[in-house]
Amino acid sequence: MKLYDLLKDRPIFGKLKDKYPAFVEYSKKVEVVEWQKEFEEFDVNPETVDAIEFLNMLLQNNLISEEEYEKHIRNLKFPASKTVGIAFRDEDKVSFRGYPSDEILIHELGHCFFKANDLLWNSIYGGGESLFWLGLKRDDIKITEQSIFFYHSLLERALQGDTETVNQIVVEKLSKLDLDVLPHILSYALYAGSILEPDFIDHKDENILNFKLQAHHVQRFFVNCIMGTHYNDPLYTAYTKTIFEF
Repeated sequence: MKLYDLLKDRPIFGKLKDKYPAFVEYSKKVEVVEWQKEFEEFDVNPETVDAIEFLNMLLQNNLISEEEYEKHIRNLKFPASKTVGIAFRDEDKVSFRGYPSDEILIHELGHCFFKANDLLWNSIYGGGESLFWLGLKRDDIKITEQSIFFYHSLLERALQGDTETVNQIVVEKLSKLDLDVLPHILSYALYAGSILEPDFIDHKDENILNFKLQAHHVQRFFVNCIMGTHYNDPLYTAYTKTIFEF
């Protein structure tokens, strides 16, 4: 079975194909292989994850009260994690533990299509998957597969310590907005009302130009762009469109 066979009949398929046609086409070559017990080696109290899903279902259907829900949650074992999907990106193979959600399907397909690890392709820490979902949900923003590849390249450079190049690339793109800011990511963040570095509270502080960005500054700036756009912040929406639209 190909991953495309799991994807084609889902409600999300039409919009996914319109927004990311190459991504969907690639799913036709990604093989779904049988789940193996050894894929579960990183599980921690997986029964807790199952219990939470069950309790959420009961609560959403008004079968238990919030007080009962919280009481049951307090009795569960933590920490907890459960591996529900895995991708072998160099082999274009994936495997799922049961019937995968849309999010799990896209996550594992993304590993294969973008050939990216979890540091770059994730939806929790401002990875490319966050930008992917933003583009899928917002018709007014033209995020493409090229946008995600470009985003991954910036993140990878930053994580490897080449934040100066990332700053130059980002600032060059943002200069098209013609804002009254210094040519530095910190200045653009402050102008939008975000403090990435507590040493600076004024976007016109000339000392910003000599400040050596760290990877976490760059990553936080991108997270602010994505989340700001999600909540319709006008400046961060402009930043996101200017940097990532292709």
